[in-house]
Amino acid sequence: MQDYGSKVKLLAQFTAVLKQQDPMKLGSPREEEYEPEALSILARFSESGFHLSEERDEIIPFATGIVVEVMKFWFSSVSENDDNFFSNCNSVATRLVEVYLSAWPSNNEENR
Repeated sequence: MQDYGSKVKLLAQFTAVLKQQDPMKLGSPREEEYEPEALSILARFSESGFHLSEERDEIIPFATGIVVEVMKFWFSSVSENDDNFFSNCNSVATRLVEVYLSAWPSNNEENR
């Protein structure tokens, strides 16, 4: 992933995943509902260098932590004892990692 257009497309994909999985159960019809959260998560994934890893399964716990922290930052209503919230974040993180790694040619399955 080199160009600006690819980054914009990846942000749109992250936003779509968050909207589809709706980890905060907002049920909002707005397409851009999770865009700030998607941008925060994407930035953290990039900073973490996930695209450099060859082991997707090792990334998931870290990605889940990022999703949890971002959601707690953007939504003050998150309860520390909500098991459904953490399960939702793990599911979202797993999908976001798949999307993120697919944007890097060296991480596409057919290139392994």
